[in-house]
Amino acid sequence: MLMSRALPFMQQQNGGCIVNIASDEANVPTQGESVLRAAMAAIVMFTRTLAMEAKRNGIRINALTPSLIEGTPAAQRNQVDGFRTNFPFRVDAARRNIE
Repeated sequence: MLMSRALPFMQQQNGGCIVNIASDEANVPTQGESVLRAAMAAIVMFTRTLAMEAKRNGIRINALTPSLIEGTPAAQRNQVDGFRTNFPFRVDAARRNIE
């Protein structure tokens, strides 16, 4: 991974920030997607564990886990029975007219 190349430089300068991108799929089990869900969960746990280790060198490591946004094509494709109640839909502030 790119992190293995960046970490030594960040350790030398005593700081840095790494952001990994996974998905909310790491948190919500759905039938037929076990491999994808496991991969996303692995990215999240790897990030959390490495963040604990790198903290002593002033390096922050976080993971973004975006979710589906209601009203988008991806969300509409996933409108199957039970999915809506099991998956945490989030509507961004602009779509809800919230400032």
